[in-house]
Amino acid sequence: MSGFDNAGVEREFFAGTQIKSNFICSLGYANPEAVHPRGPRLTFDEAGLLA
Repeated sequence: MSGFDNAGVEREFFAGTQIKSNFICSLGYANPEAVHPRGPRLTFDEAGLLA
């Protein structure tokens, strides 16, 4: 995931080091009762082209 607060992540997790954040990768399972249904997606025929 990009578009997050890099300075905030570095302050919270990497203070006092030279490590810099580039992206966040979240792994795990969501609570099924709290997750919104997936939005509509285009099919390959609607969005893809084989040349």
